[in-house]
Amino acid sequence: MKLNVLKLQKYIFYIFTIFTFLLFTATIFFSTSYYNTFLYGNEELVEYYSTDLQSFNQTAFVYALVLVILLLVCFILQPKKYYPSFVTFPIFVVILLVGIVFGILIFTHMLSITTFYHFYDYSGISKLDGFQGNMFFPVFLGFSAIGLVVINFLSIGAYSLGFWQYLKGRGEALV
Repeated sequence: MKLNVLKLQKYIFYIFTIFTFLLFTATIFFSTSYYNTFLYGNEELVEYYSTDLQSFNQTAFVYALVLVILLLVCFILQPKKYYPSFVTFPIFVVILLVGIVFGILIFTHMLSITTFYHFYDYSGISKLDGFQGNMFFPVFLGFSAIGLVVINFLSIGAYSLGFWQYLKGRGEALV
């Protein structure tokens, strides 16, 4: 069976699109998992929610928004229809590397926030005694960030194969 690089690029591009939008959606809802700590918490929890968590949430949202804009650039360059060229290949690589860096930054930052809330002693706060934050959105955000990192690594490989096919088609590649 011969590898069809354009089909591979197409499928990977669709998966990249899905993970980009999953990450974007997850950043919108991430902080809702810990909103009760803001409403009923002590000064430390309110301060942590207001500064650290909201700062992270805003940064992650901006990262996800940048990735959506970069995704639109990819749509314009049409990686599902054409092999990457001398112009588009470096653009794809930069976009994918940005996605990898943003995904790793979001995931590592999210881990520190979820660790803080997981190990915090809520026993002194009557309305939060036994508090277990809803882990759906943190897990969803982590899954989206790691998925984006993995698919971006795979995308670099697929676009490299596509660029190789482009070079072979121009007669510039050594066979």
